Amino acid sequence: MYDGKHKIVCNYCKHQHFIDLHRSGTSTLLHHSKHCSKTPSSTPGTSARKIDHLIFREIIVVTIVEHDLPYSFVEYIRVREAFHYINPSIEFWYRNTSVVDVLKIFERERN
Repeated sequence: MYDGKHKIVCNYCKHQHFIDLHRSGTSTLLHHSKHCSKTPSSTPGTSARKIDHLIFREIIVVTIVEHDLPYSFVEYIRVREAFHYINPSIEFWYRNTSVVDVLKIFERERN
């Protein structure tokens, strides 16, 4: 503790911060982690991109149709692992949802 402030250290780059836990809490470290080049989820010079899950789902469904894949493709363990690796906050769906999405796209493009 230094002048009533606590020392916190980034686990990745070991950068030290002194914070007043009564005022700022962990926001200082959270802000640092967004810009720290050694944090696993960050890539230097780029910002994290928000992914629209509905658009992502549509891209996958179009891929299923174009490549004649089974609807269960979205339930394959390795495919889900790949999706989760790219975006840990992915909202998984099942084959029945893929069927409904294909029908929606078909109706939309038919009109």
